[in-house]
Amino acid sequence: MTESPPDALPSLESPHPPEMIVDRLDTLAKRGKLAGFLKGTPPTLFEAAAFGNPFDYRLVARATSAGGGTRLSFVLKLPPRVPIVYAIVVVLSIWPGVWLTDSMLRTYFSWYTLSMWGTCAWYLPITILPLPWMYKKHFVGSRVAATTDAAELIQKIAPEIDARVAT
Repeated sequence: MTESPPDALPSLESPHPPEMIVDRLDTLAKRGKLAGFLKGTPPTLFEAAAFGNPFDYRLVARATSAGGGTRLSFVLKLPPRVPIVYAIVVVLSIWPGVWLTDSMLRTYFSWYTLSMWGTCAWYLPITILPLPWMYKKHFVGSRVAATTDAAELIQKIAPEIDARVAT
């Protein structure tokens, strides 16, 4: 998974041990207040869903000892399959569009006499050239939305585990 910079999200300090934190958050998840909650395996304490648009991330919490309590640090991770599936869908949707467009133009416009390759000559550039901007818009926009959702989620988690934002 692709990780966020570690300082992008606030850390929490709780007086409780990691096991109690996970138990409390599991209860919160069972009440429907913590979407996508999963107990983690070390070094991950737990994971939860951080919703982006159009791609969702995972909020991953890691625990370290902090003066008789536990310090939670958070990172966002994009599941590794998301960019791969995104690329496959985009690539596989372009070529059928050539056939569909060529067929539609020939059917509805008698003056359209370009061959299939003539349609490719203008259709492919107008669909492929914007891809870097589309990619950036989708992934950056999702990242911003997921970061905002993760920050709200951390604020929701803090009172459940009697935590304060670490400085």
